[in-house]
Amino acid sequence: MSKLDEASGRDRVDTVYLVEIGLVGVSAPLLCMAERDILVDGTMYEGYLLGVEGLEWGTRRLAQGDDGEKPRLRILNEPWRGYSRLLESGEDFPFEGATLYIKEVYMDADREPTGSDLLYQGVIEGASAADLMGFTLK
Repeated sequence: MSKLDEASGRDRVDTVYLVEIGLVGVSAPLLCMAERDILVDGTMYEGYLLGVEGLEWGTRRLAQGDDGEKPRLRILNEPWRGYSRLLESGEDFPFEGATLYIKEVYMDADREPTGSDLLYQGVIEGASAADLMGFTLK
C-alpha cells in the first residue's frame, strides 16, 4: 500500500517534504531537514528547509535516472552544531557533490506522519544565492 493510500483514510492530509543531505568528507554529518521539526521513522528532521522548487510529478522520473531539471532547495542559514551559520559547515564538509534525497510524508489532522516515500535522489551541484537568512542548493 502506498503512503498516500495509507493517509487517504485519515482526516485532512498535508504533505511534508523531508530532505537528507549526505555531506562530503571523513565523518561528514547527514543533514536531515524539513519545513518544521518532525520525527519520522525514528529520524529527527530539523526545521531548516524553507522550500523546495522544481519538485513536480516529473521529478519522480529523475529518481529513476531520467535527465531533467533538478530541484532547488532554499535552506535557512541559522546556527547549526557549533557553526554560526549552516552554510559555514560547507567549509569543512562541502555541499558540492553531496548526496541528496528528497522524500515526502503525509500528515493527518492529529499531526501523525505516514512512512516516507522517496521522490528524488541525486547529487548537489553547489550552494548559491547566499545571504544572512538563507541559501539555495541545486
